Amino acid sequence: MTTDSVCLTSIGEGQAMPDKYRHTNAERNTMLRQLRRILALKDERGLMKFLPEHGIKDENPRFPQIVKAFREGKIDEASKKTS
Repeated sequence: MTTDSVCLTSIGEGQAMPDKYRHTNAERNTMLRQLRRILALKDERGLMKFLPEHGIKDENPRFPQIVKAFREGKIDEASKKTS
């Protein structure tokens, strides 16, 4: 399941994700810590800065959906349920 240029890992539904784009546990924990801080402070500007830093640019259709959910408090509710 490897190629010459990129090692691929299967991630379900026939898709493959290059290993070079996968985050280490330390990187994932850092992102989660930053996101929890943003949610706890209800910092919309921090969220809008966080998203592009992690691959969700302004042009991405998910960006306004995430910001809208944040403004409505739905993201905060979901994070409390999973914690």
